[in-house]
Amino acid sequence: MVLDFPYGLGLSFYFDGPDRMYVKVPFGGRVYYRRVADAAPAQRQAAAASEAVAPVRVAQTVVPAAAPTVIQSADYRTLMQQAQAAMRDGAADQAETLLAQAEQYPPAHPEVDYDYAVLAARSAQPELAIEHLNDAFKRGFRQFDLLDSTRDFDVLKSDVRYQALVARYR
Repeated sequence: MVLDFPYGLGLSFYFDGPDRMYVKVPFGGRVYYRRVADAAPAQRQAAAASEAVAPVRVAQTVVPAAAPTVIQSADYRTLMQQAQAAMRDGAADQAETLLAQAEQYPPAHPEVDYDYAVLAARSAQPELAIEHLNDAFKRGFRQFDLLDSTRDFDVLKSDVRYQALVARYR
């Protein structure tokens, strides 16, 4: 199990057995944890609880299955193309509106977060740009050639958080 934190930091949990695990901490190594329990009191409490509980009759209810969501990828692609055209034309507000609409289509697409990062970098918001770029990487964005070739992130390339984030996923 991996917990990701902003700016490319993460903790990895590894389970060695039913009562032992360790955590990989960046720059710290492994930290071990072992569960130790006194079995006798737990067995006594379980026996007392099972004697005190009477059988309960439960009625089953049937929940109708939800209709499957149909992803209309043509609509998503159209929205993304319109948003990118608006970004090229300098219409940031229109691009942001179109990206918000494209974000509603499941599953979450990394291109939406990447374009949000470009918009934030263009409007001189480096923290927001790094946050959206981190979300794009988490959702599967791996187009490093596009990331390296765009001039929009030149301001961020000297930022240590940006460097750590890109190095983590490269």
